[in-house]
Amino acid sequence: MSFVAARLSVMMFLQFFLWGAWYVTAYLYLGSIGFGGSQIKWTYSVGPIAGMISPFFVGMIADRFFSTERVLAVMHLLGGGAMVAAIGAMGGENPSPTVINLLFFAHMLCYFPTLALTNSLALHNMTDAKREFPLIRVFGTIGWIFAGLTLSLFAWDGAINMFYLAASASFVMGLYCFTLPHTPPPMAGQTISVREVLGLDALVLLRQRPYLIFMICSFLICIPLAFYYQLATKFADASGLSNPAAQMSFGQMSEIVFMLVMPLFFARLGVKWMLAVGMLCWVIRYGLFTGAAADGTYWMVLGGIVLHGICYDFFFVTGQIYTDTVAPSSIRSQAQGMLVLFTIGFGMLIGAQAAGVVEEAYTPPTINVDDPEVVANLTNLIAGSEEGGRELAAMLKKGEDRLPVMKSWIERAEAELAGRDATAEAGATAADGEGDADTSRIGKLEAQLPAMRNSLPVLEASDIATKIGGLKTQIDKLAGRYTDEDSNILDRAVAMWRFLFPSYASSSEREEAERLAAEVSPLRAERSELLLTTKNWRMIWLIPAIGAAIVLVLFVLIFKEDTPTPEISEADVAEAAAREENP
Repeated sequence: MSFVAARLSVMMFLQFFLWGAWYVTAYLYLGSIGFGGSQIKWTYSVGPIAGMISPFFVGMIADRFFSTERVLAVMHLLGGGAMVAAIGAMGGENPSPTVINLLFFAHMLCYFPTLALTNSLALHNMTDAKREFPLIRVFGTIGWIFAGLTLSLFAWDGAINMFYLAASASFVMGLYCFTLPHTPPPMAGQTISVREVLGLDALVLLRQRPYLIFMICSFLICIPLAFYYQLATKFADASGLSNPAAQMSFGQMSEIVFMLVMPLFFARLGVKWMLAVGMLCWVIRYGLFTGAAADGTYWMVLGGIVLHGICYDFFFVTGQIYTDTVAPSSIRSQAQGMLVLFTIGFGMLIGAQAAGVVEEAYTPPTINVDDPEVVANLTNLIAGSEEGGRELAAMLKKGEDRLPVMKSWIERAEAELAGRDATAEAGATAADGEGDADTSRIGKLEAQLPAMRNSLPVLEASDIATKIGGLKTQIDKLAGRYTDEDSNILDRAVAMWRFLFPSYASSSEREEAERLAAEVSPLRAERSELLLTTKNWRMIWLIPAIGAAIVLVLFVLIFKEDTPTPEISEADVAEAAAREENP
């Protein structure tokens, strides 16, 4: 590998490392600060929206007026700043999901244009793109994998640290881009129309019935696809998988494997059946998740994750190759942009919204004990006065065991309801005004009681997670890799090394660490059993499974391949994969 190729490989690694550092596991942390289905759907919608906007920036500005490496540097530095602002919003007293999602949107507006620009810069600085590009592009997938492994290595799967890691990587990438080979704007001095940016010339391809059917099915299949990106990590965590970030990276590992063998399958199956197998694997994946919903069966969850390689390569990469085959060379790039717009743009956007609605519909209501306003309203209802409500709310201290507090509130509420029923049976009456007010209060309290009961497994699972965290802290101290807020850079560097190579003072400390580690497994299983009851995971996964199955059947019945199956190489596969914006 040449020196330039090595520099480009580092660029690809950082480009996807910073995305993989937060995108897969974001819900694990955001869910702990009050995000539910109606909020997280926007977290995963801002990317597709940014993806639809970014071609305007790339086509109208970046490709015409500025050198590519400088645009990359500035966009990544701005994106890192937006992520830092989002971190600040998360750490507030009462984090606002709306503000956080707007800051994510700002980050993605900076990030998405860089996906096309890194490919453009790499291709411009290669002497033999067909030979060099596959090896360089695969470092992007490796970067995504390495991000997941890093999160799990430091137990940051569900911690705010993931966003610090992403912001740091964005700043590093921004500074690194200033060192990349000078790449002048490829469209300098040329005129480009909005029509070309939008790819409207490529709409002529939709007159061909096979391509129209392919485009419609590609759009539709991306709706259930969004369920995977948005909810799979949360489900893996609820199923009891340790180190969910690392476990999710098996999907990208399988992607690399199937990319290598894809030319062999392509020659035998052709376009139609390659696409059909990719869709079928989506159905199987969601079927496995549905089957694992009751008890979190490990092989089913992991199997669904590993199928990502076939789902991605056989469908998306084949779709890019098919588009290249069908489109005339004069509109080929526009056709590829149109495909991305309909799939990663419109399809994923609608899918993210649908996933949020479905999750919300099959999640029983609970009490958000981290929201002071919610707690105040509830305790006022229980106590019957604001003064009494403040006394009850004072029982709930952040960071302490909140399960017995909720149980005591439930007992108090049940006593209120029992008192009302006893009064009604005795035929007792009160003054009209006082009686009406109390009846209204008790009625509202009765309506809140199911949500209070639903909160018990959530709080119990949270307490268990705290216990697991405490055990891991003790293990880290024994292994010499514990750090806190006061640790200096040298201490943190040593701690990172000790994650790979633990250092125990004695054999007794090693044995103590092993004993503590053995306590974690049953606690994780207990937590999983509780979390699987907090949502109707069976229905959450059954709906996209049915949706993907319907699209598959329609595609197989209607699509007629009208072009000869092209011969492809590993380089063709890698080049097509690079056009897709989700690994």
